[in-house]
Amino acid sequence: MSQASNQTAKSLEKDRVTAIAWIEENDWPTLRDSMTDSESLPFEYNTWLARTERQLELLDSRGFKVHKVRIQPDEFDRWCLSHGMRPDAGARAIYVSKQLQLIVSPTSQNRSA
Repeated sequence: MSQASNQTAKSLEKDRVTAIAWIEENDWPTLRDSMTDSESLPFEYNTWLARTERQLELLDSRGFKVHKVRIQPDEFDRWCLSHGMRPDAGARAIYVSKQLQLIVSPTSQNRSA
């Protein structure tokens, strides 16, 4: 790959945007207990935080701009109910994706978020 092509590829890589679910420590017990897949989540917040921070570091090292999307228990439960979804990993991923769309394109009228 030529130097110019390599620089272009690196530039495009730096423009990649993604989001990750972010949970505050005080929300962890309530949120974890409300999830239908709670058995797949660590019991301790610090374990979840360490895993999530490793994911953030990996994404950053790969050139992603990562947005932390806070998931609050009551708001997420209402969102799941209004979208006919069970509160699980799939719903969390969709919720985070929809919130990222609003962050990246705040002027768009995304009614499904």
